[in-house]
Amino acid sequence: FTGALTAIVNPDEARLAYALPRARKALAPVYSDADAVYSAVHHVDLSGLEPIVVVPPSPANTRNLSEHIGLPVQCGYLGSCASGRMEDLRAAAEVLRGRTVAPGFQLNVVPTSQEVFAQASREGLLTIFAEAGAFVSASSCDYCFGRMGAMSAGQRAVSTGTLNVKGRMGSPDSRWASTAGMRRSRMKKRHCRLSPSD
Repeated sequence: FTGALTAIVNPDEARLAYALPRARKALAPVYSDADAVYSAVHHVDLSGLEPIVVVPPSPANTRNLSEHIGLPVQCGYLGSCASGRMEDLRAAAEVLRGRTVAPGFQLNVVPTSQEVFAQASREGLLTIFAEAGAFVSASSCDYCFGRMGAMSAGQRAVSTGTLNVKGRMGSPDSRWASTAGMRRSRMKKRHCRLSPSD
C-alpha cells in the first residue's frame, strides 16, 4: 500500500521464530553485510501516517482513507494469504462480538491457512463471525480473484486482498484496505474515519 514494488527486510527473532518450525528444508537466514554500502538511507516515521486505501485500477493507486468516507460498499473481504492472520481475526472479532453486519452487506472471512483456521476455531472467533452474519470459508485464494463471491456490475467491495487488479473480484470498483480499515467498513457498509480505538 506504499507504492513500493518490493522490500527486503533482515530477519529478526520474531520472523525466525515463525519461519524455522515451518521450513520444509534447512533454513539459512540471509543478512545484509555489516560493511554494506547503500546509495541512500532514509528514516521514515510511520506513526503520523493516515490510513490509506488502494483504489482501481492499479496496486500503486493509493489514496487517503479520509477521501473515501461515506462511499457505500456492498461486500467486505477479510482474508488472503497476507491479511487473515490471527491478529487480524482477533481484532475483527472484537469489533463484531455481539453485533451483526449491516443488512445487505456481505462479509466474507477467510483465514490465511488451515493452521490459523484451526486456532481461530479453538478461540471461538469463527462462532463470533458466524453469529454476526459473516460467511467463513476454508483457506483458499477463491475470494481474491472472484471465483467465490464475485462482485456484480455496480457493486463495490473493500478487501484486504493482496492485489488490486481491475476486475479481479468481478466488479472493477473494489477498494483494498488494511484490516483496520475493514473493521469499521464491514458493519457500516462504508469507509469511515478510523480513530486510535479502532
